[in-house]
Amino acid sequence: MKVAYIVSLFPKISETFILREMEALRGRGAEITVVSLKHRREAMLHPEAEAFLGSTLYPSSPLGILRCLLGRLARNPGALLTLAARVLAAHAAHPILLAKSLPVLATAVWVAERLEEKGVERVHAHWATYPALAAWGIRRLAGIPYSITAHAHDIFLPNPLLAEKILGSEFTVTISGFNRDVIASLCGPVAAAKVRVIHCGIPLRLYPQRPSPPEGAARIISVGRMVDYKGFITLLGAVARLRGAGRDLRCDIVGDGPMRAEVEAEVGRLGLGGAVRLLGSRTQGEVRDLLRGATACVLASERGRDGQMDGIPVVLMEAMAMGVPSVATRISGIPEIIEDGRTGFLAAPGDPASLAAAVARLLDDPGMVRRVTSSARAKIEEEFDIERSASALLRLMGQAAGAGA
Repeated sequence: MKVAYIVSLFPKISETFILREMEALRGRGAEITVVSLKHRREAMLHPEAEAFLGSTLYPSSPLGILRCLLGRLARNPGALLTLAARVLAAHAAHPILLAKSLPVLATAVWVAERLEEKGVERVHAHWATYPALAAWGIRRLAGIPYSITAHAHDIFLPNPLLAEKILGSEFTVTISGFNRDVIASLCGPVAAAKVRVIHCGIPLRLYPQRPSPPEGAARIISVGRMVDYKGFITLLGAVARLRGAGRDLRCDIVGDGPMRAEVEAEVGRLGLGGAVRLLGSRTQGEVRDLLRGATACVLASERGRDGQMDGIPVVLMEAMAMGVPSVATRISGIPEIIEDGRTGFLAAPGDPASLAAAVARLLDDPGMVRRVTSSARAKIEEEFDIERSASALLRLMGQAAGAGA
């Protein structure tokens, strides 16, 4: 099967879940073409992404896309003008989204011709925002069927054409039951009927359960982009409370982003300079090594100022697979992976005291931690194995292809 994966940017250091899915599908015989809607390259990339760079399509120059648009207008003006009119109408109340959507639609015209030349049989869009918009346009212009995976901001933030993109797909996948319910509330029962839940997964062979927890002072690790909904300010408040109560505790934060300066300032304000390390972005292998030496993985996910939330953070899967006890918050799909006191520990979002209490509970009860980490590993094996997730996705693609034959 020849499949085009459409993403906003490839490679992207934070999207290991997409990279792993493509690796697993390629291992099952799928021929993957990656379509990156942006040219910009991040400074760091996972080594595993290099295997896909030779089969990645990046947009042509503006002049090349303009030529393609003019050619399409000459051959079939009705289809293109109808698409543009629909996008304009749907985004009339969202001028910023419209300004981003029209260039994506223009790029989709160019991509559609490239995919036809390659004989691509289907498109899969990761994120129900601009990648799904491109897939929706390609379907209408070139007839190539598509599917979508919806994750987090693409359904939690305004997305004017969401229902139409889902209805036009052969199927839509999302990563949690919570997300499926959100889509049902936003788009109605007909669109919701097209939605299937497939958890993101990790390659378990790379995350063997560690033989024993580390000794010495407690070290927690937190991983994520430095944006408000990751809750790093709340995390630092919890660390300060724990240390103020006499705990010998260190914290490593992995990730980067627009809030780095604010996080650095909060570290200084709370007097945590000797206890907290801001490590910046790291590769999959480096994060794995840090997890292996951690006492616990702690995520303080909360609702952002604009309504954004986490989906189910992949680092929780990685930590739980390795036997690293995990603390997170009761928000979005997280309770679907962490059951409090059974597979991990949960706290109230946005509450440093609640988060500190959950971490203290973990530190004070080694017996419970042993039971929790055993159950957590079993949970990941049963529900968050990338091999199972990829098989389920490929099965849906095969069924859709058979139904359309």
